[in-house]
Amino acid sequence: MCCSTVACRRGVAMVASAVMDRESRAELLAHIGDYAGGRVPLVVPLTLFVHHIRRCGVPYLADQVYLRPHPVELMLRNHV
Repeated sequence: MCCSTVACRRGVAMVASAVMDRESRAELLAHIGDYAGGRVPLVVPLTLFVHHIRRCGVPYLADQVYLRPHPVELMLRNHV
């Protein structure tokens, strides 16, 4: 399992403990699994993850550089 996958799953645990419902958590974990399997680019689970971080209001995660390390215009995470 790559570092990105592990980091995403740890973040999901933090958000889930905040207020994420079971269906949303399952959907996010499915996208992380798809990324780990090489079926989708990293931007897919991260975009959904950032959405839930904003919705749940988890400031520790919202401030993480890992979630937005580059300008969006570069699209550096859009490749499988």
